[in-house]
Amino acid sequence: MLQKPLRKRKRGEVKASTKRNVTRRRAKVIEATSRTAFRQNNWVMIPPYNLPATNPRVNIELGNSKDYLLFNLDEDISQQNDLSKSNPEKLNEMIARYDEILGNNKKKAEKLELE
Repeated sequence: MLQKPLRKRKRGEVKASTKRNVTRRRAKVIEATSRTAFRQNNWVMIPPYNLPATNPRVNIELGNSKDYLLFNLDEDISQQNDLSKSNPEKLNEMIARYDEILGNNKKKAEKLELE
């Protein structure tokens, strides 16, 4: 019995059966190494952490800042351009939602030791 050839999908096209089963969260708190970040749609807010910004032994950025950081992933996927000063309304919106989700469950960030 001959099989019907598969139709090639266009770039970005999702298989119909996959579309039905996908549920996408619009807001989520992400945690790694005792630090959190908040993503809502394509915006990311990183709260302040009073820890070293880089590890001097290996010169790696650790994602710590004394201020809130805000990034628009549509325009800056590598998170190089902090928009917290130029977009305070969006920053305040993100902080409010982040606090609403976490409530009193915020943990204190621990110092990351690289060996």
